[in-house]
Amino acid sequence: MVRVRKSIKISGIIGSKAFISYVYSLVKKFGLSGWVKYCNEFIIMEVEGDNYSVIEFVSSICDNAKPMSKVVEFESHDVTVLNSNRFYIIESDSEFNYVEPVPQDTALCDDCVSKLFDSKSRKHNYPFIACNKCGPRYSVINSLPFTKENSSFGEFEYCYECQEDISKEMLDGDFSNCHACGPRIWLKDKNKVYLNQEESFKVAARIIDQQGIMLLKSINCFYLCSSAFSSEAVEKIREIKVRRDKPLTVMARNIQEVEKFAYVNDVEKELLTSKERPVVVLRIKNPDYLASNVASGFDRVGVMLPVNPIHYLLFDSGNFNVLLMSSANKSGQTIEIDNHKAESAFGELVDGILFHDLNIKNGSDDSIVTVANNKKYSFRLARGYAPNNRLLMDMDSCPVVLACGAHQNSTIALTTPDGRIHVSPYMGDLDTSNVFDLYKKNVILFCKLFNVSPEHAVCDLNPDYFSTRYVKTLKIPYSQMQHSYAHLISCLVDNDIAITTPVIGVIFDGSEYGADQTVWGGEFLVSRDLKYERAAYIPVFKMIGVKGKESQIYRLGYSLLQKAGIDISHPAYKNLELSQEEEYMFSSLMNKGVSSPLTSSAGKLFDAVAAIVGAARHSYYEEYSALYLESLADKNCEDIYLLKDYNIKNINSLIQFIAKDIELKEPVSKILGKFHNTLAKMVAHTCLEISKKKGIKQVALSGSVWMNVLLLERTVKELEKVGLMPLTHKNISTNDESLSIGQAAYLVHKIKRDKILDYKDKSNIITSEIF
Repeated sequence: MVRVRKSIKISGIIGSKAFISYVYSLVKKFGLSGWVKYCNEFIIMEVEGDNYSVIEFVSSICDNAKPMSKVVEFESHDVTVLNSNRFYIIESDSEFNYVEPVPQDTALCDDCVSKLFDSKSRKHNYPFIACNKCGPRYSVINSLPFTKENSSFGEFEYCYECQEDISKEMLDGDFSNCHACGPRIWLKDKNKVYLNQEESFKVAARIIDQQGIMLLKSINCFYLCSSAFSSEAVEKIREIKVRRDKPLTVMARNIQEVEKFAYVNDVEKELLTSKERPVVVLRIKNPDYLASNVASGFDRVGVMLPVNPIHYLLFDSGNFNVLLMSSANKSGQTIEIDNHKAESAFGELVDGILFHDLNIKNGSDDSIVTVANNKKYSFRLARGYAPNNRLLMDMDSCPVVLACGAHQNSTIALTTPDGRIHVSPYMGDLDTSNVFDLYKKNVILFCKLFNVSPEHAVCDLNPDYFSTRYVKTLKIPYSQMQHSYAHLISCLVDNDIAITTPVIGVIFDGSEYGADQTVWGGEFLVSRDLKYERAAYIPVFKMIGVKGKESQIYRLGYSLLQKAGIDISHPAYKNLELSQEEEYMFSSLMNKGVSSPLTSSAGKLFDAVAAIVGAARHSYYEEYSALYLESLADKNCEDIYLLKDYNIKNINSLIQFIAKDIELKEPVSKILGKFHNTLAKMVAHTCLEISKKKGIKQVALSGSVWMNVLLLERTVKELEKVGLMPLTHKNISTNDESLSIGQAAYLVHKIKRDKILDYKDKSNIITSEIF
């Protein structure tokens, strides 16, 4: 029998509860799946089943609905079959089910930790202990609702003793296997396979103590693990990952150990011990405590505490108190979750592999947060916090929209008829085929989990983004949205503010496809009622011969010095370390305007300043310069450059002052302290001028450069000083991860306002090509 799925819209005289109850009874009668939602003037639904049953359902709806209602208009079209087996009724006061959110992985709770180390417990040293309050969720889920049978745990049947315990109600949840019937741990080193769990952990600990490298399968992905005190081991992991400049993450046994090398305030302590158990970026207190190449020249380090039983048992088996714990992926690649693939990729490069046979269905990296203005501030949305869902404001009905996000730090977002945006975990950059494959896999996963098929899609303006190219392969209507504006909207959503609210947006980002064909990223936008205008921006400068040379940020330093009118004989040029050939080529390219696109990017501004002060000549990821200059800046510096006018258009004056300080041989830390302070004041004064013209007080700060917490906090202070109300991200990252949320929120509101959904003209709006 052929299986079909139809999208249906019904208009007429419809009593919501009575009619939906009638729909529900027909769904049960014909054995269909899907969903239905009442939307004031009409009802929308999707139903799926064998072709005959769907035809009978449609016939019954049209012919037998009286006298409870009158169907005036009936529209339907085919959509992609999702092979779902549930039916949702989505209505604010419905007695039936809402769209169920996807549960997130959570850290082991205190009760389970106690049982793990209780020698009298049947769960003593059981590496997969979990309960209804903690443990893996998203990482192991197949489908909703989340149960043992719908997860990887369903592959492990209960033994007799576990069944007895369940019958006596001695166990808390669905994941109550034990050593006898649950997943198994084993270790493989260069010479031998260890099948005994206790021996496996002891051998793993011995390898780490001997400065070796372990490949460790956790619950959410594989990790590369070593001593955090061995520079040799840390360097080897950097070589394996092909990661040159990014700081690496460490895992500490407990808070007391963290406090030996990092400053930890109350908010940071709360985050470290929370059920989400993210990586928390902390200021380094004792730079000589850990191996120096862990932080790679930064003044901060990412720290997490043990998350699951495997981590606890590893620490219990060794004498170490801090481990380097970095997700097992090479630069630009996805994290490894499969035993065979992980061994193939890393087996020859490590000294041992700790395996288990619990299937990781949906891998996710670690969430990363920090504290800004004494509040949680997200850098990466992943394990523990994702999938994330946000309730759309003022949205009584919601079309199903697929928001495809950006190219770097990619996420997807999917709206569901109950008015929520569901956001995927961070996936990485879409440059490589396996990350792009994961991206497409997550589109399929989200559609199946939420039992919906997209009616409309939205993507970035940049035609070179893989996410943009992907949208154009789908057989559904799509819209494109300017990058900075999506950032602005995401900040409003993150602050639970209606996206039609008048607001000034300061979007400091990397490279964006601008509406005027230049490279944006330093924008002052005014948003009102789903429209924006570009009120101000960082003055454009040339990216000299940048194509294929993006990492050579000294090119930007040369360009900005020239733009500021600094003579080539000035000592600032010495920091660029230019050869005579480069100096001649750069001058020629600038004069001719060849291969030198214009940019207003704040990220490129930080790149240029990094080169000008001699901090770096190359940058290997988008946020590098903004984060590195923050690390080098004097945090106690209160000085500011005395500009005649602090409008952002006077960036050239700021560069001239920096060049003067270089000539005076001022310390780089002091120069960068003044640079941050001055830029913060320029942002505030530019916003104040816009505020006076537009009558708007709220200012949203979004974009990857705002990961620079020093700049963020100084800017918030300056904005408040001039009477404005800053909005910063809370639960959603300020970088491009947030783009999909902004895109989704914008489009569903625009669809509602403009009523652009035309169901009559749709046929086969999404086909198997999406998958």
